[in-house]
Amino acid sequence: MRSVNPRRMQNRTTTLRKKTKKKRRRRKRKKRKTKVKGEKLVVKRGGFNKICSLSPQLQEFVGVPEMARTEVVKRIWAYIREKDLQDPKNRRNIRCDESLHSLFRVNSINMFQMNKVLSKHIWPLSREDEPVKQKKKVEESDHSISEGDVSNVAEQEEEEEVEVKKVSRQKENKKRRSTKVDKEVKKRGGGGGFTKLCSLSPELQKFTGVSALARTEVVKKLWIYIRENNLQDPKNKRDIICDESLRGLFDVDCINMFQMNKALSKHILPLSEEAAPDNTSQKEKQSEEEEEEGSD
Repeated sequence: MRSVNPRRMQNRTTTLRKKTKKKRRRRKRKKRKTKVKGEKLVVKRGGFNKICSLSPQLQEFVGVPEMARTEVVKRIWAYIREKDLQDPKNRRNIRCDESLHSLFRVNSINMFQMNKVLSKHIWPLSREDEPVKQKKKVEESDHSISEGDVSNVAEQEEEEEVEVKKVSRQKENKKRRSTKVDKEVKKRGGGGGFTKLCSLSPELQKFTGVSALARTEVVKKLWIYIRENNLQDPKNKRDIICDESLRGLFDVDCINMFQMNKALSKHILPLSEEAAPDNTSQKEKQSEEEEEEGSD
């Protein structure tokens, strides 16, 4: 049995993948460029493939008043190869004869500079010309359409209008539902996840002085208490020295800050739905009391 080299196998698989990707890209490009409608082949015109108006000098060279930029470049390069105008020492440089000199006004030009100079001779079509062409196309299509086709087109338009109305209604319903959900969440107090209100154990209630609170707020109050009383170990700030109030929560003389967050989960319990409105009323009472104190 021959031993198989794994590197060779990897190289072969990578090359095969690249080839398949290239083939897929080529197929997609062909599909984008052309769409078949019945027997006719319709070519998409956009970007460089868009038809543009040409300068008088380019019109003399090409023999057409309007053309896509890609087609202009193709014709120029076909002319250059026919007349053998590329410099043999440097094929990127092009020697200009009379017809090319009238376009570029130079005896010799680089192939990259040539593409830049062409932009002066290729202009966007005027908007007045476009509707005239569209009208001609419409008239030609109208002559070719029969009475039966017209009825089919009308039916299709009606179906499209009905579908558009359905989609708009669905979007409106989704918006209404989302607004209702947001209002309900606001009424319950707090959002989801760690900001959601939770009921606290008796030990935590003594520490915070509140029966329900979000987990984030509990952690904030804990850290404020730790910093105020300077309970972090000076040798290792991650370790927290527990006084009497913290021992009532964690039952330990010293605790790591990461272990503390885990130990808090025993003291933070999910709120029952009946208790939620009571907590919101408590919050409102607290805010009213604070306002009264401020006014005094």
